[in-house]
Amino acid sequence: MMISPFLTHRNKVLGNYGAADFLRSVVLAMYNGHSHKVSLSGLTNLDRDHITAFLELTSSYARHGENDDLFLALACECLELRD
Repeated sequence: MMISPFLTHRNKVLGNYGAADFLRSVVLAMYNGHSHKVSLSGLTNLDRDHITAFLELTSSYARHGENDDLFLALACECLELRD
């Protein structure tokens, strides 16, 4: 069984720096795109590790949607950081 990228890249998403902010915005946009908008122009600021995380997170979401409990858990953690 493959490990969810929402677990693999959790620390990158929850970090306290610009690329992490962007990844958090992406996770929240996948969770609720009506309430959480993201500008994809932030892609140009990502290094190789963070663009890989972005691609793996979005590919997984495209395949599984909200059927990944680790996605939902990470989205909730991202929401808590916003409050």
